[in-house]
Amino acid sequence: MVVGILLDQADARGDVRPRLGDRLALAIGGLRHRFGVAEGRRAAVMVPLVLAVAFLLFYVSVIAWSPGVVYPGALGPFSNPTVIVAGLFVVALAAAATGRNAAARWIALGAVGTQSFLSLLAALFGWLGPSLPTTVLIVGFGVIAALPWQTPLATAISLSALLALFGYMLIGDIAAAALPIPGADIGIAFAQVAVLVAVIAVIAIAARHARRLEPQAKPS
Repeated sequence: MVVGILLDQADARGDVRPRLGDRLALAIGGLRHRFGVAEGRRAAVMVPLVLAVAFLLFYVSVIAWSPGVVYPGALGPFSNPTVIVAGLFVVALAAAATGRNAAARWIALGAVGTQSFLSLLAALFGWLGPSLPTTVLIVGFGVIAALPWQTPLATAISLSALLALFGYMLIGDIAAAALPIPGADIGIAFAQVAVLVAVIAVIAIAARHARRLEPQAKPS
């Protein structure tokens, strides 16, 4: 089949044999298909990853950077291991920037799982982060990058909802620390979890019906 394509191209130009450029173009196209390289970058993947990397660079260099601190969960000069997640997002962004959208989405999902696991360990063992609002924001960026959205509008709506959710979680944490009411922190925590569960359910339903929600989008 491949030989036939090359011969057809050569015959159309009146050549006796395929040109070297034809062979190289076909080989490169095969490699791009084999390793999941899409034609061009997708904003639906790139934008959430750029935002995630920007936030994580700020987080690890300003918030988590604590050289000399000896505390449970510390990793080298960082107060918690979120720097690992930052590295994964950088790799995902590099993959998306080179058109490897499928790989970028899988790496983003790996970062989501890693961040969720670190957040659980932080809550169980009293680490200095990552906090719940931070985890919500980082995980949200990763999930949006991995969703089957194709249009910029869907990505913009998702990011807006994520930032609103982050604000809600952050305000909840501040209120829990400020209110001198017994049990207020527990009540706020339950409210935060309830909203998170609702958002996860909405995301799952929307992702399942992504093609119907975006009927004019081309599949990746």
